[in-house]
Amino acid sequence: FRRIIESVRIPSGPPAPEGPNLLGGEWTLHRAELRGGCMCLRTPWRWSPATATQTVTAQPGHIYRIALDARATDGAGNYISAEYLPDSSLWSSNPAMLRIDIERLGPHWRHFEWTFRAPDAGPVQDAAGSGTFRILTGSDKPIEVRNVLLRRSHWPAPINLGGRLEPGDAVYIDRTPAGLPSIMPGDPPVHIYENRLCLPRWFPVEEEVCLSDNEQVIETLRWKANNFDLTRQVLITPFDRRGQRLVFVSENREAFETVARRKRTFRRANGMGAVTWHGRLPTGR
Repeated sequence: FRRIIESVRIPSGPPAPEGPNLLGGEWTLHRAELRGGCMCLRTPWRWSPATATQTVTAQPGHIYRIALDARATDGAGNYISAEYLPDSSLWSSNPAMLRIDIERLGPHWRHFEWTFRAPDAGPVQDAAGSGTFRILTGSDKPIEVRNVLLRRSHWPAPINLGGRLEPGDAVYIDRTPAGLPSIMPGDPPVHIYENRLCLPRWFPVEEEVCLSDNEQVIETLRWKANNFDLTRQVLITPFDRRGQRLVFVSENREAFETVARRKRTFRRANGMGAVTWHGRLPTGR
């Protein structure tokens, strides 16, 4: 794990272009149907899940990305997954899987991605070296899926907020190089890393970027954060506009509860921090 943590660095250039979508063939559907570019999956019995499968070929050891949009207008009855299986057995002890749990599915379209290294070929791989891509759910309520893709890709790069680090710089720094004693006898020493891209506890916000609603704010922070400088910009909704100077406060549950008790105007920024008005920060923190 230390090797992986210390390998995270600011890229030295733009990422290599991704490959074409490998999902160009015909889907084999079970308790699923295609509706105008969307796939709808639903099953009355969880022991017989709804599936959509397609034969694909992914080279073992190479990096691939699964992506799709999903929604459940009536709420989901179970999770939905999209996975690559390296053979035709439709089972793997270590699947390359994008899993979307119930609480992440709602009436609005949301985008999901998963990047993985293709596993080695399975014991029943066919003569062409093909594997299987499968979408699966045990939901008794319909789940819609669109824009499904599987393509050759690369590991996601860290977002260099405000350009604070130079290309090639390490994102995580070990602040305990000698290690700390572990609690359990025989365990290796404990190391504490600092995330150099972590935003300060609070700072003034120079510019507001107004989006339509919280759903759009969430999706923008998840997939389009590179389009903004989050060290000086804040994403808000029309409800948040008050004509006052804004301040960003990084996520702190105790501070949030303190402000809530004092009935001050305060808004959490979808798990990444919070936005409040200048001069209205919690005192003594």
